[in-house]
Amino acid sequence: MPIRQVPNENQNYYLINYDDKGKERSADDGSLLSAIVVKEIAETPVTDVFLMSHGWLGDINDAQAQYDKWMANLLSCKKDIEKMKVVRPGFKPLLIGLHWPSKPFADEDNQGAFSTDLTATIDQDKMINDAIEHDMRILAAPAKVRTQLRKIYKAYLELDNPDSLPDAIQRAYKSIDDTLRIDNTEREPFDPDQIYQNALDSDKQDMEAGSFGGFSFGNLLAPLRVLSFWRMKDRARKFGESGGSDLLRQMQKASSKRNVRYHLMGHSFGCIVMSAIAAGPQKATPDQKPINSMMLVQGAMSIWAYCPSFPFDKKKGGYFNSAFKNKRITGPLLTTQSEHDNAVGCFYPLGAGIKRQVDFAVELPKYAAIGTYGIQGLDDMTDPVTLGNVDHDYQFKPGRVYNIESSNVISKKVIGVGAHSDITHPEIAHAWWQAAMVG
Repeated sequence: MPIRQVPNENQNYYLINYDDKGKERSADDGSLLSAIVVKEIAETPVTDVFLMSHGWLGDINDAQAQYDKWMANLLSCKKDIEKMKVVRPGFKPLLIGLHWPSKPFADEDNQGAFSTDLTATIDQDKMINDAIEHDMRILAAPAKVRTQLRKIYKAYLELDNPDSLPDAIQRAYKSIDDTLRIDNTEREPFDPDQIYQNALDSDKQDMEAGSFGGFSFGNLLAPLRVLSFWRMKDRARKFGESGGSDLLRQMQKASSKRNVRYHLMGHSFGCIVMSAIAAGPQKATPDQKPINSMMLVQGAMSIWAYCPSFPFDKKKGGYFNSAFKNKRITGPLLTTQSEHDNAVGCFYPLGAGIKRQVDFAVELPKYAAIGTYGIQGLDDMTDPVTLGNVDHDYQFKPGRVYNIESSNVISKKVIGVGAHSDITHPEIAHAWWQAAMVG
């Protein structure tokens, strides 16, 4: 049962584990950790619930390591905790981390790795079969996709980065895309050869920006990586609308007779999870209580996700605009941006089918991530902010969106993702505490 102690703190947190269908995984005895959480909220004087979600490329071990750091970072802000005790008499927090399978190139059992060492003495047929079965699980694909995947992997082993994708491979990719029926609202029409060309160009310009999560993006498998990217994005939304939203409603029901406040934080694709939890399912009942604060850190989601109408298509709006329309978020909504984040700054445009063009001085692009430009399309309720130190008074207000330029802190790069995961800083935790204090 994953009830963990926050490192160096006299405080526990709950790590609730879900499968790829949004169903909570039970313990060996069949019990559910969420039931223990709901019972604690109902029977103890909890005042504030802090709910967090990791992003993509996270298996259960990654999630555990991330939450250990995030929870410790949150509780390191001792001055903020003392202020919370004044703002919230009897302050008693309950900390929760959500795990959802989000590692598109390695599953929960670490099976199905695809070796690129062609000199290795291994059975290539077995290697291809393992890779295919791995991708079938990741893509949640019907059986007929296996044939197309086999063509792609054989070509990958036989061809050495051709100038363009062979017609047969393009047809295989298009067949997979048609079969998966992945949402197209945040990407260009799927063009596998254009994705391949963009990826090759990206690798030539900057090898670091052309890789993500430890693999080289600029090879024949680039369109498959893109499909996996969008499948994980879709999974994040569906998980938020199912398992995550169900958990929130259970907790809110258990605390209906008390003033328990709920604070959400997501990182990367976890921002989609939290947005979906806050907005609720598209057919959510109107009695769902609002969220008191939310922080979206280096969000790998569209900058237009919350806008009532797109500037490039006035008849359509962002998927999560209902969160504001239905008043599901009443407190401050914070986002962070960093120019050092290659994952959202470079990979997100590539995933959308365009070249990785990031320029903070130009007109806002059609396809870009919150972690680069912040939430857009809500000009009457959005404020630009620069991340301050741990004593900075932001004076956040309810119902406002704050895009926080954080390049001064989110700056430590690692190969492949830049500073995408460099988020464990007290300055970031302090900003969230300040939002949580807003009445």
